[in-house]
Amino acid sequence: RRHYVRAHELRTTDPAGRLGEGEVQIRQERWDDLKQTIQKLRETAWTNAPPDLNQKIEELRAKLPARERG
Repeated sequence: RRHYVRAHELRTTDPAGRLGEGEVQIRQERWDDLKQTIQKLRETAWTNAPPDLNQKIEELRAKLPARERG
């Protein structure tokens, strides 16, 4: 149980995992999943967010095909 609690704590403090997940989704052309990942990145109240997080999120979004950006 402690392992899951710790994993949850890490997911809510550092967005690096979600950003990496987004890069994988781009390579695999999983556009719907990428849009969900971007939404989660924007909605989560990160306690350890890097100062350029918004820029990184926009970089992910820019990699979506134009028809998917809606």
